[in-house]
Amino acid sequence: MDKLLEGFVIVGFVQGMIASIMFVAPAAKNMLLGLMNLTFLEESKEGIFMFRIFGLSSEYLFAFPVFQGLVLMIIFLEIINRKYRYVKYIPFILISIIFNARIGLFALPVVFLVYFLYLPSQRNSFKLIFKYLRILIFAGFFLAFCGFLMIQVIGFENFEQTFFRGVGSGKSKGHLYTLFDKMVFWPKTTSGFIFGEGRYLFGNEYDENSDMGYINYLLFGGLVYIFVYFYNLKRVLFRNMKNVNIRYKVLITSSFVLILISNFKGSILSNNGFIRALLILVFLHILNANKNNFIKINN
Repeated sequence: MDKLLEGFVIVGFVQGMIASIMFVAPAAKNMLLGLMNLTFLEESKEGIFMFRIFGLSSEYLFAFPVFQGLVLMIIFLEIINRKYRYVKYIPFILISIIFNARIGLFALPVVFLVYFLYLPSQRNSFKLIFKYLRILIFAGFFLAFCGFLMIQVIGFENFEQTFFRGVGSGKSKGHLYTLFDKMVFWPKTTSGFIFGEGRYLFGNEYDENSDMGYINYLLFGGLVYIFVYFYNLKRVLFRNMKNVNIRYKVLITSSFVLILISNFKGSILSNNGFIRALLILVFLHILNANKNNFIKINN
């Protein structure tokens, strides 16, 4: 488990380092992107290459930044355990998230809150709370410092356009408007709300199109489908949770909350890097919990 989590951090750091190189050296960005087949982005998302698409990934604009958020959660939990060497990875991962899809940043407030809620159940909880508050204050100053350095490098206007573009300002209607207005479609009948209409709108070029995971699930299978889907997901993620350490509990709970949030932005419950990483983590935990039951695994 420790090696797997460290492996996730290494993957996140390498991606963040490549993103940082592309960020400070436009020539390197042009060269590396030239090696990849991104014509679909060039055709469908005009101007997106100027302020986004940094690093090497197949899921720039949604799922990989969510995976980077998972890496930030792991780093926070390692720092709590006094492994301060992980701090040096944070700026690189922040660059990767901010200049691809900011949805990954939600991981930080989520893991901060979930860890705090688990603290009262731990031994020496009062002492741990003071330790947590010190790290939280340090994290606030550290993140503010990273933001200040970024502004110095690219200028405030570019930083504002990149970081806050999703909200929109003035006459421009940002990505939130696109999501919660243009991409919201409801079933046309009561039975459609309950059982769905068999429609899936993600990436639909010929009819109504919506990125929102909840809207897609509602139109596809209704409230019944959504309930069954998330109930079974919860059963898988929270299996064998009685005697595990706080790190694993916080990581799984935070990941589940991050899924609930990310599903407003896109259909996160699909075959992507974040879900694969999370399921590998959970399945390894299940195997470890049942290793005395003579489970045999094929190559």
